[in-house]
Amino acid sequence: MQVRSNNPNGPDACRAPRRGMVLIVLLVLFAISMTLFGLWAQSAVREHQRMTMYAYRMQSVRLAESGLARAVARIAADPQYDGETWMIPAADLGGKHAAEVRIRITPATDAARLHVEAVAEYPAGAVRRAQVTQHRDIPNPTSGNES
Repeated sequence: MQVRSNNPNGPDACRAPRRGMVLIVLLVLFAISMTLFGLWAQSAVREHQRMTMYAYRMQSVRLAESGLARAVARIAADPQYDGETWMIPAADLGGKHAAEVRIRITPATDAARLHVEAVAEYPAGAVRRAQVTQHRDIPNPTSGNES
């Protein structure tokens, strides 16, 4: 014969609230860990975007320098050269993005010099892109021929 007591402090009374408490603690820990994971994932995405933009900017700097060098070489070959829009295909850059370099030649304040401007955009036409402008004054090849 078993005797059951109506004691609220019996062995079964302690077990039920603990099970509920463990579940609540686990849910809170799960929520905290998911929040931390979300913050970490956001940080990783932001860092990836930052590094991508840094790479685009470095490529644009090199392209603008190449644009200046191209302009100097073209002016040496043809003194009437006044600039161009230089489209570089992605295959030539070894990547998946094309580039555009706008070269503009204008007379400097001194007639013996030319002002060369190269504006590089990489990737060309993309929403997220880097644009770098570089300037250089060079000797005017036609100024020495006028006498």
